[in-house]
Amino acid sequence: MVGPSGYRTSTALRLATGVLRLKSGHVTVLGGAPNRARSARQIAVAFQDPALLPWRTVRQNVALPLEVAGARPAERHDIVADAISRVGCAGFEENRPGQLSGGMKRRVATARALTTSPKLLLMDDPFSAVDELTRDRLDLPQLGFWSKGDLVVAFVPHSIEEVVFLADQAVVLKRRPASASRSIATGLPRPRTLAMKRDGAMFEVAAQVRAALEDAVNPSMQR
Repeated sequence: MVGPSGYRTSTALRLATGVLRLKSGHVTVLGGAPNRARSARQIAVAFQDPALLPWRTVRQNVALPLEVAGARPAERHDIVADAISRVGCAGFEENRPGQLSGGMKRRVATARALTTSPKLLLMDDPFSAVDELTRDRLDLPQLGFWSKGDLVVAFVPHSIEEVVFLADQAVVLKRRPASASRSIATGLPRPRTLAMKRDGAMFEVAAQVRAALEDAVNPSMQR
C-alpha cells in the first residue's frame, strides 16, 4: 500500500490487527474479525521499531512469541532456526541487539513475526531508517521468505521503487475519506533480482504508480 504522508497507510495496518477500531463500518481479515485472526495467530506484524529486548540474544528474541504461547524448548528450536535462516541472519543467533546493525535488527524482528507461521504478515516500513544500498540487501531476503508457503504480505514501503520491486499488486490510497483509489498489478517476473531495479519494465510500472499517487493527491493535477 502506498500513499503520501497522512494518507492512513499505517492506520490501515493497525485496523487489520484490531489494535485500532473503526467508529463505523467493519474490517474483515482472513474471513473474520481482526481479533479472531490475531487470537488464532494468523496475523503477525513487523513495525518500524524492531522493539528487540536488549538483554536477550537473537535466538531468544525470535523465540519470544513461542515462549508466550507456551511452546516447549524442543518445539521452539527448529521453528526459530528456520525463521532466522529465512531472513538471512544465520550465524548471528547468539548476538545481542547492541551488536547488530539497524538493518539486522529489523530482519530479526521480521524473523520473530514469522515464528507463529502467520497467514498474513503486516509490515509497516520496517526498513525506513536504513540507506538505499542497505535497503537493497534487506529487500532480497524479504522476497525469499515471501515466496515460501502461502504467506500473504501487506507492506507499507518507503518509496515507489520499493513498492514496484517487492509487490505483485500496488494499492494506491487517497484520503477524505481514506480509501483505495487504484490497484496496479506490477507484472514483474519472479524471482526478482537487484538488476531489475535498472530495467525499463520496472520504470514503466513505477511511472504508473507515481501518476496514480499524483491523482490521489490532486485529481486535477496536470502531468
